[in-house]
Amino acid sequence: MKLIYSLTKTGALIFGVLLTTMSLGQSVTNTYSAGDIPTNLSSYSATCNGPMTPLVVTIPAGANVTGIDVSYNFTAFNGSWMSEQRSQIHCQETGSTEATANGTGGNAGGTESYSRTGVNIANGISATGVLTFEMQAWRTWGSAPAGCNANYQYINNTTWSITVHYTIPGPMSFTSSTTTQNNWSNAAVCSSNQEIIGIEVVTTGSTSPLDLTQFRIRTNGSTDPTNDVTNMDIYYTGTSSTFATTTLFASSATPPVGTPVFLNGTQTLASGTNYFWLVYDMNAGATLGNVVDGQCNRITVDGTLYVPTPINPVGNRTVAACLGTPGGTSEAVGVWLKANDGTTPSSGTGTLSNWTNHGSGGSIGIHGSDWGMSDPDFDQTGYNFNPKTHFNGNYNYLSLPDNGGVTYGSMYLVAELEDLSREYTHMCTYYNVSGPLHLDGNQHGGGDGAGNAQYEFYSSTFWSSPGDQSWRQNGNQVPHNENHTGLHDIVSAIAKFDDFDNYADRFLGGQHLGVDIPARDWLGDVSELIVLGGAGTAAEREQIESYLAIKYGLTLGVNGTTKDYVSTSNTVVWDQSANAGFNWDIAGISRDDATNQDQRKSHTEMWTAGVRNDIVTIANGTNFASPAILSADESFLVWGHNNGPTINTGSIVNYPTDNGENIETIFQREWKSQESGTVATVTLEFDLNSVVGVNGVIGNNDLANLRLLVDEDGDYSDGGATSIAPSSYNNTTNIAYFRIDFQPPSGPETTQNKGFYFTLGSTDAATTILPIEFGGFNFECSDNTQIEWTTLSENNTDRFEIEVSRDGEDFQFDGSVEAIENSLNTTEYAYSLTGNTGQYARIRQIDLDGAEKVYGPFSIHCDQSDFDLIAFPNPASKTLNIAAKGFTDATITIQDYMGKVVLTKLVNMKYTQVLDIQNLAGGIYTITLEGNSSRKVIKFLKSE
Repeated sequence: MKLIYSLTKTGALIFGVLLTTMSLGQSVTNTYSAGDIPTNLSSYSATCNGPMTPLVVTIPAGANVTGIDVSYNFTAFNGSWMSEQRSQIHCQETGSTEATANGTGGNAGGTESYSRTGVNIANGISATGVLTFEMQAWRTWGSAPAGCNANYQYINNTTWSITVHYTIPGPMSFTSSTTTQNNWSNAAVCSSNQEIIGIEVVTTGSTSPLDLTQFRIRTNGSTDPTNDVTNMDIYYTGTSSTFATTTLFASSATPPVGTPVFLNGTQTLASGTNYFWLVYDMNAGATLGNVVDGQCNRITVDGTLYVPTPINPVGNRTVAACLGTPGGTSEAVGVWLKANDGTTPSSGTGTLSNWTNHGSGGSIGIHGSDWGMSDPDFDQTGYNFNPKTHFNGNYNYLSLPDNGGVTYGSMYLVAELEDLSREYTHMCTYYNVSGPLHLDGNQHGGGDGAGNAQYEFYSSTFWSSPGDQSWRQNGNQVPHNENHTGLHDIVSAIAKFDDFDNYADRFLGGQHLGVDIPARDWLGDVSELIVLGGAGTAAEREQIESYLAIKYGLTLGVNGTTKDYVSTSNTVVWDQSANAGFNWDIAGISRDDATNQDQRKSHTEMWTAGVRNDIVTIANGTNFASPAILSADESFLVWGHNNGPTINTGSIVNYPTDNGENIETIFQREWKSQESGTVATVTLEFDLNSVVGVNGVIGNNDLANLRLLVDEDGDYSDGGATSIAPSSYNNTTNIAYFRIDFQPPSGPETTQNKGFYFTLGSTDAATTILPIEFGGFNFECSDNTQIEWTTLSENNTDRFEIEVSRDGEDFQFDGSVEAIENSLNTTEYAYSLTGNTGQYARIRQIDLDGAEKVYGPFSIHCDQSDFDLIAFPNPASKTLNIAAKGFTDATITIQDYMGKVVLTKLVNMKYTQVLDIQNLAGGIYTITLEGNSSRKVIKFLKSE
C-alpha cells in the first residue's frame, strides 16, 4: 500500500490510497496560484518576491526530506531577453538556497521553462512538516520603472510547482560514508587544528540511533608527517557542514606515512549526514613547501566496519611560514583578510561562510543572509591564481563585533568596484555611522552619483592635497575626490597629522543601523583587505604595495614607467631605472616569509578592451600545473616587457645562436626579468591564441619551430643568444611551454641559458610566422577606372587577374598584373580598367603551382555617402569587406557574442579591407576599429 499525497491551491492536504508494492519513498506536490510573480532589476529583492510570494508544502511531521523537484515558467517581453533571467529557490525552514539559475533561452523575448530535480535545500528531518519555499527571481535589464514589476519579466502564474520527496523514518541504519577535502590553503607551521579532511557519515531513520566508535587514519599523501605534524585530532560537528573544533572525538600522535592509527571514541549519530573532521597540529620546525594530507580507510559503526569512498580525496595543504604582517610592517594589524587563506570554502566556488581575520581585531561577520539576501560568493578563479570573493552590493558587507572594532591609521584594499554610479560606497565605516562618535573614521569610495566614483572621506584626516600621501591607487598618489577607475586595483588611504583615532567595525559597506542604505554596500570582487593601526613609514607603504602588486599581477605607478618593487627587507626586486624600456605589465613569482608571500605562478592582470596585456605566464619549477614553492626566503623573479606588438618584425632574419640553431623570424615584443635570492628552473607558458599566424589566421602557427631566445644584453643578432625548444606545445590550443634557469649576465660567451632578456623566434619563417603575413588584400576605389590593392606578404605568387561585373554575379576577365612572387614586406599594386565595364570587381590570385584564390567581389563605384565604419556584405558567409573614414593605421578586432577575440589585424584603412571569415561559426560578431585616437564599433552577422 502506498499513500499518495497532494495539496490543493489553498494548501489543504488530501490523500488517496494506491494498492502497490510497499515503498518508503513518498512525495507531495503543490503549485503556486496567487498570480504572476514580478521581478526586481539587477539583484534579488526580498520586498519584490521571495518571502512576499511563498509556496507552502506540508508533509507528515517528523518525515525525512530526501530532495525536492522544482519547475516553473519565466517570461521575458517588452525588449527584455530570456538570457537576462535569474532565479533560485530558497527554503525558509532550513535557510538554504540553491545555486542561481541563469536564463539560457538566448537574446530574445519569450517564455523559458525551468525544471530541476533532486535539489537538496530542504533535506533532513522536518519537525513540523511545514516547508515554506521562496521564489527568488530577478532580471538584469529593464528601463523605468526600474524596480519591482512585471513589465519586463515575471514567473508565470500556476507554473511554479514544488514536489517534496520524503521518507518516514524507522530504526537508524548506516547508509554511506564519504571523505572530502575542502581546505587547500596553506598550513602555517605555528598553527594548530588545521583542517585536513572531512568525513561524512550518512544514516537513515532516527529510532535506535547508532554509535560510531573508531576511525582508521593514515597520513598518506604527506611529505614528512612525523616532522611536520605533532598531533592529530578528530572533531564532530553534528549535522552542520561548517568546520569547527567544538566536540572532540579522539586524539593521537602522528604516525609516519603508511602506518595506520586507530582513533577510538563514542559518538551517537544523528539521522542524516554527520560531519567529522581530521585536523593536524603543525610543528614549528616543519619544512616549508612540504605538504600534509590524510586519508580515512575504515570506520566502525555499532561494531560493523565500513570503508568510506573515496578513502583519499583529492587535494592537500602546503606547509607555510607563520603568519607575518602585510609587507613586513611594524604597525598593528587590526584586520587582514586574504581570499587565498582562511575562507570557507577555500576551493571551487560557493557561498562564503567564513573569512578568517589574520589581524587582532576579532572575528569577521559575513552579512547578506541575515538581511534575507544572499551572502558574498567565493570563487577560486580570481586574479593571478589567487581566489576572490564577490560582493553583490545588496546587504553584503563584513563586520567586527559591535563596539569592538579597530582604531586605524591606514587601509589597503585590493578590489574592483563594478558600478561607479553607486554613491558613497563604503570601504571602512562604523555601525552607527550617523552618530557623532568616530565620525572621521568613515571612509568612502563613492562619488557624486553621476558615474564618477571618487575617493572621499568625512574628515580632512584623509584628504589629499599636493604633496600629501593620503589616497593612493596602485602606488600612485591621487587627490581627494579623484575619480576611481573601477578596475581591480590596489586602493590605499593613509592618515595624516599622526591622527590615528579613526575607527571602524564595518567594512565594504554596512551602513544599516540608524540609516538603512544598502546602496553603500560593496558591489564587485574583493581579494584582500588590510587595516593597520598607523600610517607606517614610506618604506613600509612601498613594501605593502609591492607585496600586493606581485600577488595580484598589478603594475605599480604608471604602466610603462612604473615604480621600484621592494621586498619586506626593502631590497629592490624590480629596479624601475635599471629596467627602463621594459616597465610594462609587471608580474613576478616570489617567496617572502615575513609577509607570507608564496606566489608560485604569475601573469599580468592588466587588461585592455577585454584582452590581457601580455601572453606570458611563468611558474616556479618544472610542473606548470602545480608549481613548487621557491626554495629560499626572499626570492623573486620579476619581469616586464617593452610594449612591442606580439607580431614578427616583418622580415626574415638570420640570427645564429650559441647552441647552433638559426633563427629566421623574431618577435617585436621582448621581455626582461630581474632575479633576487634563489630562483632555479622556471616554466614559461606562452598563449599564442591571440597571435596572428600564417595567412593572417589567429593561432595559425606550427609551434614545433617556435623558440625561446634568452640573451644577456638583448641583442639577439650577434650570435650570443641561446635558443630553447618547447618542452611541450599544442597546435590546437596554441600554447607552448619552455623551461629555463635564468643565469646572471656574466661568464664566457659560450655559457648557455644566460641572461635576463628573452623573446620568441622561429627556425622556420614559413610555418611559424608569428606573424609575417597579415593575410588577404586591401582595396580602394581611387576613381571609376583604377583599382589599388596591397599585399603584406606573398609566397610563390605568379600574377593577379582582375575581373569585372555589372551585377556582382557574372564576372568577365579584364586584365592581369604580374606579382612580385615572394615577399615578407608590403607591396602595393594598381590596375586601370580597360573601360567602365561594371560596378563590381574581384581579384584572382594565381600561384606558380597553379593554385588560385579569389578576393572580392568589392564595389568599384566611388560611393560618396557619409559613413564612419561599414561592413559589407552583411550578412556575410566567406568574405567580409570593411571600410572606414577618418582612419589610416588602425587595428581591426573581431569578437564573438561571448567577447572572445577571434581575429585581430593591423591595417591601413586607406584601403577597404577584405577579411576571410569562412572558418568563423555562424552568429553575431562585433567589429572594433581603433586608431587615430578614435574607436568605432559595429556588428555583422556571419551566415552558415
